Amino acid sequence: MSKSFNQIQEEFLKSARVSGRKTNNPVVVAIVGVIGSGKSTVTKALKKKLGWTTISKDKIRVALREKGRGFTPETTDQIHYAMLGKVLRAGGNAILDSDFADKKKRKKLERFAKNFRAGVVYIRLICDRDIMIERIVHSRYNPKTDMFKNVVIALREHARRLPWHYRWTESNGGQFVLKKLPIKFLAEIDTTDPRKWQKKLGTVIEKLKRS
Repeated sequence: MSKSFNQIQEEFLKSARVSGRKTNNPVVVAIVGVIGSGKSTVTKALKKKLGWTTISKDKIRVALREKGRGFTPETTDQIHYAMLGKVLRAGGNAILDSDFADKKKRKKLERFAKNFRAGVVYIRLICDRDIMIERIVHSRYNPKTDMFKNVVIALREHARRLPWHYRWTESNGGQFVLKKLPIKFLAEIDTTDPRKWQKKLGTVIEKLKRS
């Protein structure tokens, strides 16, 4: 039996655990990165070290798809921002597991955060494209719990989102080159090598603690 939108939203709001803020000001961490760059992995690592609330748009989409009548950008955003508002009102900080390469998406987030006097910081994740493709191909997909029901859909979405982050150049026989985005990043983390990115993330965490 499917659930109503309000029931699904209420479930997400109850699941948003808020820990007391230890930073001087409220902070919202927004990730910028294409599928396969490690957004969910880095988000989990940040949560483990900081204890801040994570909000995943993919989890919201899956819940609306599997428990309700499907998702749209509007319904997904409604739950996403309801959760973020709960966290900020309760005195917590948030980590958003989504891609904020889109300028309109960033502006909407910044306007919302401003209502709570919260600062938004962006972390960019980059990775060797062959490694990203390898991650996507070797991931296990559960059609009931994962955003992408199989590897074909995941690869298709990776290709669709790629132009937000890379541009094509004919140099060296043709290749994708990382775009310079008009965003002030707290950090840019290359997740290609696990040992290197984990070390870099430690430095980022210390910066966030001093926010």
